[in-house]
Amino acid sequence: MRIASFVPAATELVAALGLRRRLVAVTHSCGGVTDLAGLDLRILTRCRVPAGASSSAIDGAVKTAAANRSDVQVFDANELAAVQPDLVLLPAERPGARSACVVDPVRLRAALSALDPAPRMLEYAASSFQELFGSVRAVGEALEKGAEGARLVAELRGRIDRVQRFAAGALRRPRVALLSWVLPPVPAAGLLADCVELAGGVAVARARPEGARSFDWERLLEAAPDVLLLAPCDHPLERARADAESLRQVPGIAELPAVKWGQVHALDGRRTFSAPGISTVRALEQVACLIHPELPWPEGLLPREAWRPVALD
Repeated sequence: MRIASFVPAATELVAALGLRRRLVAVTHSCGGVTDLAGLDLRILTRCRVPAGASSSAIDGAVKTAAANRSDVQVFDANELAAVQPDLVLLPAERPGARSACVVDPVRLRAALSALDPAPRMLEYAASSFQELFGSVRAVGEALEKGAEGARLVAELRGRIDRVQRFAAGALRRPRVALLSWVLPPVPAAGLLADCVELAGGVAVARARPEGARSFDWERLLEAAPDVLLLAPCDHPLERARADAESLRQVPGIAELPAVKWGQVHALDGRRTFSAPGISTVRALEQVACLIHPELPWPEGLLPREAWRPVALD
């Protein structure tokens, strides 16, 4: 079976099911989430925002695309035809709630339907952990790896349960702001936002399910989080830290409880926080360790290469 994936989290899932060598085509972002070294792959998408653009420029491009009902991520129909996939994993269609950062599933379906022969299409969705588990099972069944998919779901559930058991022993529930963008601030939504509550925190900044991008530092300062976690989407750790350190210029930032108590942390947005899926359980574990440093977490849940403390005082 020849597999093409338009969803980085779905690419990660295919690899987790032991079928990475069945992949024949992926997006330009998939390599940031999954190790694809040694594979002969076609790259089916590109980003209209120039590489190396500033965080504020990227945010502006996304807002403009959303306002114009256009896309930041676009796909190459000719490359898609050349690949001749048997199965294509594509983003779930969510009318009225689609992000400009995701390939348009309607246009993609039309292009795939025009192929001869048309490949099988399977939507990947993960707006909640229950939906994620459903996607894992569905993809596993489609790839004739149903038993492996069921075992993976059981493993993920076990890791989530472990976090909740440990977090239940905390003396308090800290107020937490988890941001998916820093300049300007954009609260995490969906599966990522759920991580704060599951980890034993109180989410004081949360986007609506459709990913509303209206927020500002004044509102965040009013929320007064005890912990500030900065995981800008698709940014590696060092760039996330650079964005975080630029916040010293925000008036009043030094008065945040999170800043005063040394609880501001930059995280690897690209590897762990950009693709809602099985890696989000790893994100949950990291969030839990950071917001409850007093608990005796199992070794290895928070590797040093995954985060950096940021001093803003």
